[in-house]
Amino acid sequence: MQKLQAVFVDMDGTILESEVLWRQAPLRLLAEKGLVMPHEMFLRMPGLRGLSAIRLLTQCHVEGLDMTYEEILNWCVQDMQRLYRTTIALKPGARELLACLADRGISMALVTATNIDTTRATLSRHGVLDMFQLVHSTDGQALNKAHPALFEQLAAQLGVSVRDCALLDDSLYALCGAQEAGCAAWAIEDIVQLPDKARIHRMADRYFTHLDQVRALVEAGM
Repeated sequence: MQKLQAVFVDMDGTILESEVLWRQAPLRLLAEKGLVMPHEMFLRMPGLRGLSAIRLLTQCHVEGLDMTYEEILNWCVQDMQRLYRTTIALKPGARELLACLADRGISMALVTATNIDTTRATLSRHGVLDMFQLVHSTDGQALNKAHPALFEQLAAQLGVSVRDCALLDDSLYALCGAQEAGCAAWAIEDIVQLPDKARIHRMADRYFTHLDQVRALVEAGM
């Protein structure tokens, strides 16, 4: 990288405190219906991500829960959409980091798997939507963040070389895809991704435990 021109910024687990709430969605469903989490589910929940936790709920055959996987998934998605629009907070240091990048003229593209309407509503609620030159959702698209071509396309839309970009993300698959495209892979730690921590630490170009560390790097002229 000659000079940092743009940063691709993930949303869930990177600048938004949402990943844990995705994992907890099946528990909120059980609570709403007055049902108790089976002991098997309690033992297997730690370290699971959102969809895996939903699948686990269907596998545990909770007494009194007469719902298919698709019905449970739909309930959890709707519940999360409500939380995105009303409750979910920015991670500490997120607003300051985005302002730092904007002040230095570094372009930003928000890249997420969350659907575009929910994404825009969430960013707007926090007053940061206009900081991004581009907001892209992979929801329903052929390319996700595992595909290097996605980052090449996004860099072209921003008018920069992909090799002068960095991806800030908490997910292993996304960091690998960006790195293969030639981006710098900047990993931010999130509790839901801790099972992948060692692998992420080995492959990432930078590993951060707090967004203030990213801001300090940018302020130092990275």
